[in-house]
Amino acid sequence: VPERPEPDLAYSFKHIVLQQAAYELLAFAQRRVLHRAIAQWYEVDYGQDPRQYLLLAHHWRWAEDPARAMDYLEKAGQVAMQQGAVKEAIYCFEQAASLDTGPARDAAHALRRARWRRQLGQAWSEVGRHDAAMTWLCEGLALLGEPLPRGNFGFGVRLLTATTRLLVVWNLLPRALRPRLTEAKRQRLAEVAHLFG
Repeated sequence: VPERPEPDLAYSFKHIVLQQAAYELLAFAQRRVLHRAIAQWYEVDYGQDPRQYLLLAHHWRWAEDPARAMDYLEKAGQVAMQQGAVKEAIYCFEQAASLDTGPARDAAHALRRARWRRQLGQAWSEVGRHDAAMTWLCEGLALLGEPLPRGNFGFGVRLLTATTRLLVVWNLLPRALRPRLTEAKRQRLAEVAHLFG
């Protein structure tokens, strides 16, 4: 039925079941094209509106553009965490993680994936699911090559190694011989500290 007259002519379905039936009659290729067109339209008009991030992620996902869907899921998850909508944040970060499968392409990609897992760990912890929080935090550490030590012995060895390295590098080596931290390495170490925190 007509919803708005010209020049912004729009139609709507009388019932959601009719809308779903019409959608199911479309071929997957048609759906992909329509979702892409809708996502592009929303991006132009509402791309900077945080309230539209989840909708944009939905359309990019069904347009089979996972990279753009992940970008908007990440943004939507961050906004949800800032607003205290923890369950929505969990949904967004879990969807982003499910779209991003396979090995990490590079260090920046691994850092991004670890950041999602840290945010998931924090969100699950806020709703009292510490088992789920620990699982996601451990996954994040593993992605950055810093798996959680097993048992007291493993933790002790790791602590002794890190302490020795700090003492030798920062106290015994002259300043000119100390290794320089790149921005990428600094970000990785900061994320590891957040995951352990």
